[in-house]
Amino acid sequence: MRILIVSLYYAPSRDANSPIVTALAEGLAAKGHDVRVLTAIPHYRQSEVEAPYAGKLAQSRPEGGVLVTRTWVPAGKLPAWADRVGTYLAFHLASTAWGMAGAARDVILTLSPPVTNAAVCLALARVKGAPFVYVAQDFYPDIAAAVGAMRGEVVLRVARAAARQIYRQAARVVVVSPAMRERMAGIGVSPARIDLIENFVDTARLSPGPRHEELARAMGWRGRFVVLLAGNIGWSQPTEPILEAAAILGADEDIHFAFVASGAWARRAQGVARERGLANVSFHELLPGRQVPDLYRCADVCLVTLRRGLDGLSFPSRIYSAMAVARPIIACVEQGSDVAGFVSRTGCGEVAPPDDPQDLASAIRRLRDEPEVGRAMGRRGREYVCRHHSVDAAVEAYERCLGAAVAGHGAGNSPLASGGNLC
Repeated sequence: MRILIVSLYYAPSRDANSPIVTALAEGLAAKGHDVRVLTAIPHYRQSEVEAPYAGKLAQSRPEGGVLVTRTWVPAGKLPAWADRVGTYLAFHLASTAWGMAGAARDVILTLSPPVTNAAVCLALARVKGAPFVYVAQDFYPDIAAAVGAMRGEVVLRVARAAARQIYRQAARVVVVSPAMRERMAGIGVSPARIDLIENFVDTARLSPGPRHEELARAMGWRGRFVVLLAGNIGWSQPTEPILEAAAILGADEDIHFAFVASGAWARRAQGVARERGLANVSFHELLPGRQVPDLYRCADVCLVTLRRGLDGLSFPSRIYSAMAVARPIIACVEQGSDVAGFVSRTGCGEVAPPDDPQDLASAIRRLRDEPEVGRAMGRRGREYVCRHHSVDAAVEAYERCLGAAVAGHGAGNSPLASGGNLC
């Protein structure tokens, strides 16, 4: 198949979606498909263009068997809110122009965030006469409303109507959790066009190993039982119970909470920790991708958090990284959620309510005092992701999904091919 992938993020960007998009594109290319990617010049959280790409409007080059075209974005040149809007707008205009001028494609694929990528792909699909596949990493616009990024009943109503139109125009819609599949079907997307393909991890790169002592020493973690929260932290990932648990465990001098994180809520948590004088908590910038495996190997337990009420709106993919390096997980999530069910089903860790710091503190103490229990959880997690969440397994699933989109379009059974009348 001739596949076009449109994504704001791609390696070497450090956004959470970058490893997913990059591994998928290179995996499909390795299976013999002609894969092209339209992406932005690497930038970090819309704040800084990475040095090798600065000053270039666009460039195309083969990377990992994939032809990657990168376009300019104004990252870091505007106030925060305008910077994000400007980055999205610049990328959407450039990717539309490059996509229109590019060679014919059999199928077009895009991922959220941002959800507005789908509007670009819908336009390209109509002009090119190709189906498009939408991968919903989050359920928009409900997730935006839940985290406070979208306010007002009228605005939300309009956004929901626009999102429903996009979802219904996609030949296939990929969701990353069972609860998200139910939400998607609940807004009128035909279950026959919804594919559940959970996220994945490079189990060869992220593999078990002993603690990286040099990194642990540099971070100030030597001799500590390290409780790690890594990645971007937004409103949907509550930090309050973690800091409260740290306060409860203040007398346990060997337990240390490490935030290797970015985002406004990470900065807010750092301020709270400083005000409360939590000496057992440290904050660090995100590490380069090459150091991520060693970072996770420095952890004794990894935290995954999600606020109440967000089940089916998002699924924290960082859980797979911790499982891949065989580290136990404590999931601060509500009981009955997809994440809680996943942790219980796989046996990779424990579940603590997101608003019960005492329960979280007890779980941390338990794993410190019973290291063999944690090691067993880690082994089960590693075995599970190797079987079900490897890159190879995901690439095969996406290959089937894209093939179904192409076949349905050719038979006149996709929404665009039928004039947009299918649900």
